[in-house]
Amino acid sequence: MDEDRGSVLTSNVLAFGIATLCLVSLRLSFRLCTRKTSASDWVLAVALVSSLAQDAFNATCVTKWGYGQHARDLPVPIRSSPEPLKLLWLNQIFFKLTTMSTKLSICFIYHGLFKRANSRLVRATRMVTNGTILLIVGYYVPAFFVSIFQCTPVSKSWYSKESGTCINLDEFRFYTAAANIVTSVLVISTPLPALSKLRHTRPEVTQLMGLILLGMV
Repeated sequence: MDEDRGSVLTSNVLAFGIATLCLVSLRLSFRLCTRKTSASDWVLAVALVSSLAQDAFNATCVTKWGYGQHARDLPVPIRSSPEPLKLLWLNQIFFKLTTMSTKLSICFIYHGLFKRANSRLVRATRMVTNGTILLIVGYYVPAFFVSIFQCTPVSKSWYSKESGTCINLDEFRFYTAAANIVTSVLVISTPLPALSKLRHTRPEVTQLMGLILLGMV
């Protein structure tokens, strides 16, 4: 294994961070110029700020605290510092906010897209979309606070030797991964049947379906 894997993380943070900033900024600026902003845009703005904060936490771990290197190769002051664990704790918190906001933004787009048509399929799509919104909020809001208060006292999250108790983080990560998969599948698959009915009358719908299916990656 390479001695320093931090450069891989830094490259990913920079590449996806810059791409996200450019694409979301382009979307938001267009929506502001056309005065057609909606809840989806503002929630997406929250997701952008939160994701950039995550990028900053990860980049700081690499550049200042040796993240990606073998622990044995790091100076003792870095190995014993609580700051990297504090940054990773913050990253967990902002991850919940980023993921929730991104998925809610997409669901709000669906909500606006299908609010007028009234066929049986579209009504079913609206119901599933509303259920998905409730599921996303119902999991990620509590998970956000669980991430903050995962240990008692909270400072034990980064002072591992401090007396106190913590939740089982392995189980918490497992349930979070399961929630990510379930909600992602719902967000991707929910609109496809209704959109397939519209694609013959509205050519741009085919492009929208292609963008949604990119989420499968």
